[in-house]
Amino acid sequence: MKQRLVSALVAIVFVACMGLLAGCGGSSLGATKNLPPQGVMFVSKQSPLVVSLLTGLNQLWNQPAAGAAIKSFLNKQNLDYKKDLEPWLGEEITLAITDLDFDHNLQNGVQPGYLLVATTKDGAVSREFLQTWLSQKLITGTELSFIPYKGTEIISPQVEDINSLGDSLESSGMNSGVNLGAGTVASTVVGDRFVLIANHPQVLRQAINNAQAIALSLTEAADYQATLGKLDQPRLGLSFVNLPALSAWLGKHGELAQEPPFSSLAIALSQKDGGLMATTALKTAPKTSLETSLISPDSTPSVGVASPTENRIPTFHFPSPLDNYLPSTSGLVVSGHNLGEFLEQILTPPDKTQETGETLLVTQLENLLSRLDSQLHLNLGTDLLPWVTGDYALSWLPPGDGGGAKALAKVKSKAESKAESKVSFREDAAMTGNWLFVAEKSDPLAKEAIAHLDQLALESGFSITPLKIAEQPVTLWTQLQSQKTAQGLQSVDTLVRGVHTTVQQTLDDTQKDYEIFASSIAAMGAALGVGSQPLPTATGFQAALAPFADPNQGYIYLDWLTVRPLLEAQFPLLRLIEVPLSPLLEKLETMSFTSYGSSEGITTSELFLKLQS
Repeated sequence: MKQRLVSALVAIVFVACMGLLAGCGGSSLGATKNLPPQGVMFVSKQSPLVVSLLTGLNQLWNQPAAGAAIKSFLNKQNLDYKKDLEPWLGEEITLAITDLDFDHNLQNGVQPGYLLVATTKDGAVSREFLQTWLSQKLITGTELSFIPYKGTEIISPQVEDINSLGDSLESSGMNSGVNLGAGTVASTVVGDRFVLIANHPQVLRQAINNAQAIALSLTEAADYQATLGKLDQPRLGLSFVNLPALSAWLGKHGELAQEPPFSSLAIALSQKDGGLMATTALKTAPKTSLETSLISPDSTPSVGVASPTENRIPTFHFPSPLDNYLPSTSGLVVSGHNLGEFLEQILTPPDKTQETGETLLVTQLENLLSRLDSQLHLNLGTDLLPWVTGDYALSWLPPGDGGGAKALAKVKSKAESKAESKVSFREDAAMTGNWLFVAEKSDPLAKEAIAHLDQLALESGFSITPLKIAEQPVTLWTQLQSQKTAQGLQSVDTLVRGVHTTVQQTLDDTQKDYEIFASSIAAMGAALGVGSQPLPTATGFQAALAPFADPNQGYIYLDWLTVRPLLEAQFPLLRLIEVPLSPLLEKLETMSFTSYGSSEGITTSELFLKLQS
């Protein structure tokens, strides 16, 4: 039988979450208490994923964008919110994957259990709704069965007797060849407080057992309690992920992954400063060191990488003086302290032989860094990481802008006029945009390392060309290219491959040196303030970082309105992902992320989505 009811309610939760996200840019949805969701007591400790919506659909229904999205979806399900749901639906909805394989029967394949728990304002009305909707919409021509189980009444199509089936399973320890019929929908109302809907009666039985024998419930799991203990703010929604189990579920495996680097992740959603804040708590798996989880087992651990149980104290402050060298047109900014440590933590998963979401993300990051190496003509791993132990900032500038078009015109005119032959500067970043990298030269190796970069450029066939931009001496890495003009004359272009310079700032009576690397003259001009304003003057940037506490471990800033067209052009599949997320993405202005270090093996971070009002 088709699982239309479960699918419908799962989709309702998804649409409600999208509506919640979109609604956060407008009027307040109201803060909720910070207690754990009530419905989690029905979920087992083995659950791969639990998502709870803690603000009622009624609040979302009254939001224009969210209400329209929910109404449109319910119409397709022949449901009327005011008539069918509002009379009984409470303030909380929890959706969970309860088990990787609820019947543990290898003969019928992997059959995950799915459970939806909603609080109810009226037990009698909710029972009436379930009976009516199940009989009329899901199982036309089939009678319903009402089977008592531990003080509740499980409503489901007439299949095997639930009690006898359950007793058989429990006595044998495993279902020996009995097909539980994963398409069966079952529901019950518990204590006139909760409505439970599952994809099989056995899943409901397990849920009721969890609530009555609380030691079986997720609420008693050590990871659940530890990660939620780090999320103490009022929230609109809450998620808990058992990372090894979720990886197995995504891979359609009935068994857990071996030696996971992280054991669990909790995410709390709250409304803040005209947007949505996602606060996360990521717990490292027991008996797992960062040396084995973040780098190859055969490689030498890097100095300065802390163990997962060691407290990592945030040391980065913003606004950072480096931000003054980034133009306000920056589409992407990554800023922090100790670049080598940052990259080592995010780049290498424990096992690249398995195609997981983690390895796919790492692959994309490696491709990005490879393109960055190519544009800046640097090798981040060997040329930059050893000496970038202080603050750093990396910025991507959109194509056709760079914030330094005026600088490019001025510098080209001045340089070309001084050339003895017909020489012109040319840059090839029209389609890919430009990059800026700024690093504090606090390491004693910095001066020698930068001189080594110039030597590498010479060995690679580049010329070292001194120049001035806004009276600032800079060094260009260039190549000469000859070509014929339309008139058949020979001309020579000087192709700019990279630019770098040293600048100074005096902070608290102390002079600090910074090295700026740019992929073009235009980008360097923007960094030096020619034809552009610094990033801290951009209102979008200020709003994106304002919600974060200080100090932290750095930030990632994304101007969605600038970057979106380029991402869509480069990744066509992104448009398919955008369709279900459209209520959020159409209102999204910027994204920003920061981390606050770790304590007792748990790393806390924040992701802020700034939405249009």
